[in-house]
Amino acid sequence: MDKEKELFNTALGKRVKEARRAAGLKGEEAAEMAGITAQFLSEVERGKKGITSYNLAPLARALRVTSDFLLYGRRDVDERVQLIAEHLTALPPAQCDMAIEVLEYALAIIRKNLPD
Repeated sequence: MDKEKELFNTALGKRVKEARRAAGLKGEEAAEMAGITAQFLSEVERGKKGITSYNLAPLARALRVTSDFLLYGRRDVDERVQLIAEHLTALPPAQCDMAIEVLEYALAIIRKNLPD
């Protein structure tokens, strides 16, 4: 593993561990929620292994943080909005469309009831 990749994986692993602890989860719990093995999660947290986007999104959801935070440590994006977006994109297309329609309807109601 080249030095740049090693540094990236180490930083990512620290953020994963930080988020897991902040969520009050044990490694086994977080791994199960993310659909990965506890061994793999441990290796990611120690910076020994990288993680694919296929596994990153479910791990971020399990830890209740954004993928952006895990990858880069960014907190400047409203994490709630990012997390909702990640949940939506994880849905099958028909369910995603339905959820977006419900959200748009809810936002229209909220806007209509805002004071001028």
